[in-house]
Amino acid sequence: MYICCVHAPHDASKTTFSVPKNEGEKEKWEKALGMVLKKSHRVCAKHFETYDIKSTWESGEGLNKYTICLKIPRLVEGAVPKLMLNCERKVSNDQNKNVEV
Repeated sequence: MYICCVHAPHDASKTTFSVPKNEGEKEKWEKALGMVLKKSHRVCAKHFETYDIKSTWESGEGLNKYTICLKIPRLVEGAVPKLMLNCERKVSNDQNKNVEV
């Protein structure tokens, strides 16, 4: 089982993705996450948009078209983590009640 390397408190997804081997792509991930990534780091699916994750494979057209669910979801080419889940901070309003932002 892999653990998400993003240290912000969140319920990590079971699905994780390895850091890109391409240095340019890796730099984009580091900039988006605000941290330095190692080759061994994994980022969970909760940091990606749903359209960035490919969980099916399709082949054929018309009546000959079929879809297969992938056992291991993959990222589409060029996907960069966009969702930062560390925004759950508490602020107090005028009535001294805690409100999630």
